[in-house]
Amino acid sequence: MALETEFSNYITVAAYLDSAIAPVFRSSVVMPNLMHLVNFQGKSDSVKLRKAGSVSATAATESTTHATSEYTETSPATLLAAEIKVYLELSDKAIKFAQASVDALAREAGLACAQKFDTDALALLDSLNGGTQVGTSGADCTPGILLQASYTVRAANVGSPLVYVLHPVQIYDVQDDLITTTASAWANSQMLTLMNGQPPASNGFVGAFMGIPVYQSTNTESVNTNEDWAGGCFAPEFALAAGFAGDVSTKIGYNVAKGVTEIGVSLWYDVKEYNDTAGVSIETDK
Repeated sequence: MALETEFSNYITVAAYLDSAIAPVFRSSVVMPNLMHLVNFQGKSDSVKLRKAGSVSATAATESTTHATSEYTETSPATLLAAEIKVYLELSDKAIKFAQASVDALAREAGLACAQKFDTDALALLDSLNGGTQVGTSGADCTPGILLQASYTVRAANVGSPLVYVLHPVQIYDVQDDLITTTASAWANSQMLTLMNGQPPASNGFVGAFMGIPVYQSTNTESVNTNEDWAGGCFAPEFALAAGFAGDVSTKIGYNVAKGVTEIGVSLWYDVKEYNDTAGVSIETDK
């Protein structure tokens, strides 16, 4: 690329920043590992999701044509790639006197992309299960509500393993309820590692409740007039889907007239509900 700054080993600055940003995005974002993932192919900005649950087995009768399960092109949703972007201007003075650097700000931009992706994906939880949630508006989250959520999904004949994604307030309410009830069950480290008190690991994992992994995110949607937090319980491979058109990418330039280094970080993706009955929203007090 003309006028592209290069390091001595012929790696462009933009490529160097891409390699620094990608690990930040991947370790910070919660939802991609908990969704059905596809890639946009070639130059197409759309992809249809595969149908699930359309095949059934029935009893066979000798010498009789068996019923056919037809698999057609009909799709539950189509993903359409759209771009999110962070644009930064870093002044010469900030670089010289404020310990600001291009790579540090680019990493922050990668984190911002992770936050935006999670916000978009978690906003879909509220529409699962036909928009019918578990929990009581204005009331705290409890262990009973988490159990009700997992039962709701399993009663819909979803055989996949489940996960919870909850706001920190919801997790605190459950932990507090277990402690104040002095229930001996919460001391069982195999069933309730949620009580181990460890800080969230990469990608938001905080432990398990009744054997179901629990993830934490402050990007859960705030819903209804009470501004309740809308976490959820869902099957990762079936409830929500995401499509990516590559990884986070960086463009960099310098504006001589303004005396600023320009940094653009972008990501192309889309998120959609995949199977409505494969999850349920958990809506409880802020």
